[in-house]
Amino acid sequence: MLRRNTFWSLVLMAGTLSGAGMAWAEPPDEAITPSMATVTGTLTYLPRIALPPNAQAVITLLDKRIPGGEVVTEQRIALGERQVPIPFDLPLTEEAPDEGRTYVLEAAILTGGLLIWVAEPIPVALTDAGQDLGEIWLRQYRPVAFSDEYRCGDQRIRIGMADDWMRLEVEGQEFDLKQRVAASGARFVAIADPATFFWSKGDGGRLEVAGRSFPDCVRVAADQGLFRASGNEPGWHLEIDADRILVVLDYGERRIAGAVPAPEAIDDGLHYRFELEGHDLDIEILDRLCRDSMTGMPHPRTVTLVVDEDRLAGCGGDPGTLLRDIEWVFEDLGGQAPIEGSRVTLNFGDDNRVWGKASCNNLLGEYRLTGEQFILSPLATTMMACDQGLMDQEQLFLERLPTVRHFDLDADGRLVLHADGGRTLIARGEGRGGS
Repeated sequence: MLRRNTFWSLVLMAGTLSGAGMAWAEPPDEAITPSMATVTGTLTYLPRIALPPNAQAVITLLDKRIPGGEVVTEQRIALGERQVPIPFDLPLTEEAPDEGRTYVLEAAILTGGLLIWVAEPIPVALTDAGQDLGEIWLRQYRPVAFSDEYRCGDQRIRIGMADDWMRLEVEGQEFDLKQRVAASGARFVAIADPATFFWSKGDGGRLEVAGRSFPDCVRVAADQGLFRASGNEPGWHLEIDADRILVVLDYGERRIAGAVPAPEAIDDGLHYRFELEGHDLDIEILDRLCRDSMTGMPHPRTVTLVVDEDRLAGCGGDPGTLLRDIEWVFEDLGGQAPIEGSRVTLNFGDDNRVWGKASCNNLLGEYRLTGEQFILSPLATTMMACDQGLMDQEQLFLERLPTVRHFDLDADGRLVLHADGGRTLIARGEGRGGS
């Protein structure tokens, strides 16, 4: 079928060639404007927290047939003084949507290039008329903690990952990135600026910031002696090494950095009290188990940060230290006690290796701690045969380990692995584990 503007062009040409001398009127604008399907909705959240003037809403429609998703269309709204609810109208291309394909809508609100509110991905089944999604509820975004460091030429960068989100720090700036489609490796693109991305491949990666390319990146060992802590609502984090401190407040809006004096030793911890950049800082770090108030992730240190009159609470230290250098012997396999005389164990190394005994066979694999989850990779085992009872117990253990999502320590210091279905696997510590 001819497009309408093509039709009018042919009609005008025909009138000219005929010499009829007829005066043809231009068609009205709406006659040549193609109709487009749209996805509409309204972004909102429950807490009465005002958005800052530099806030921006980003609404993206993705084709999720490819891992990471390919962007179909996107709308960016500079909010200025506007507050929720925020309506959006996301137009599609002139081409008819594929009604047999499921799309996904992502929505977020950023400030200073960092996420502050985000929606869970929403499946969208498109028709020629589009779809009205109604109210889309946002949740407050918890920043991903930095966990890995790379060197890109002379530039050192830090990243942290949770699921398909990444937080990137480079040249004193921070960006929140989302995984997008890539032919190989994992490609993460900044929500605030698509010209900023990190493309990881194994222990290397490629970095561009605002379209500027950096030399190839190589993962480096984590800084030795660097202490990190963070807290929520409002989001903050701090880093302390031998002589420097960095304090980041209000989800990255404020930063305080400089030299740090030696701490004072107190019962069960350390205490810092000093002035920096016109601010009075008071930091207490206690050797007490602390659980993140949003994720429940346990940390070895409880931290209190006071900046002038603002008192903030959070957790610090590497959660992995709670797991390592101990052999964990299981006494509860999800509501079932191990067979008397059998031994089911796990050991965790500082190189992300996990090893142990599954009942009959030895096991070996890897584990990973993200900002929110505890993840065990598929585990390899030896191939010995034992009594059927031990083999059945081993099979049960190996089936439940990959479903573990979180870990904790109970009041008796036992390791509690929380698996899908509300099951828990419980182990007691038994000295130092070997490799």
